[in-house]
Amino acid sequence: MAEDRFGILCPTGHEWWAAPGKMVCDTGTGGLVCSVEDVEGAEIGQIRLPSATSFALRKNLVWVTLANRLEAYDVSNPASVRLVSSLSLPGRARDVVLHGSYAFVASDRKVMVVDVRRPESPFVVAEVVTCGQAKSIVVMGNTLVAASSGGLGLIDVTNPREPEGLGMLWIMDVGPNIWTYVGSMEDCARLCEGEQAAVDLAFSLTNFGKSLEADRGFMFATSRAKLVSFGVGQDDVPVLLDYIAYPGRVEKIRLHGDHAYVNLNGRRTSLVLISTPEALEEVGGHEVDWWVEGLEIQDDRAYILDGNRLKIAHVQPTWGWIW
Repeated sequence: MAEDRFGILCPTGHEWWAAPGKMVCDTGTGGLVCSVEDVEGAEIGQIRLPSATSFALRKNLVWVTLANRLEAYDVSNPASVRLVSSLSLPGRARDVVLHGSYAFVASDRKVMVVDVRRPESPFVVAEVVTCGQAKSIVVMGNTLVAASSGGLGLIDVTNPREPEGLGMLWIMDVGPNIWTYVGSMEDCARLCEGEQAAVDLAFSLTNFGKSLEADRGFMFATSRAKLVSFGVGQDDVPVLLDYIAYPGRVEKIRLHGDHAYVNLNGRRTSLVLISTPEALEEVGGHEVDWWVEGLEIQDDRAYILDGNRLKIAHVQPTWGWIW
């Protein structure tokens, strides 16, 4: 994965804070190269979070999804992290995105809209039913994109307290091909509990939407063994543009500039050029020993979700060559 000021982030040793620096991966050739900017890191705190699935940062607050809860932590003093609040949700919480005064949470078969203006007492103000289990979400302007077991849906969140379901693209990854069917988010709301369970079962092998990113009005998602790109067509319905198939399972994607970094289960990262989403092109790759579910850098701190812990490090760029 890549971050401004820190080059391409890749592990170079067992110490996790090696990820933001020390060496830089040359994704095109798969080798390690010298960096003109060394990054010194030291762990300054951590939070034990069994079953954590995602986190989002805002200043000194970290919002975390774990089990069936959305929790907020004050990390102003990383050596003594404080739990601010814990909000119970209807089912397993898988992803959280902050948007203005609200947090959008993928939970069970819904996207929950949570008012977080008072972090000590967040509360649910609205919800939108998805087709199958909600897995990952991103925000593009005033549109929330939700990937679920059944496919990709769009939600208008111009007024987050009154979200409006838009188009839905059903997606089935069948061998070398992808089958799609145009519907609407209203279709999801009409499904009964048994039908929702049938969607999860029927689409389970597709494993669509485990990872989802958006950039410049386009969306990029993972299926079982593919990276898939989407645009938005007429009537606010997602449109499949292109995909790249891999021999192994796709685990995670992250966008940076004109490239997507695609983590594969065979300890390999694929570098894909996405400047033309209608024509994805793999342009490089490198082998990695391990990766983590989440890494964010804010000011002089790095936050990383590693197993059942959220670790916090102080990172400081220093100029100089590394050999």
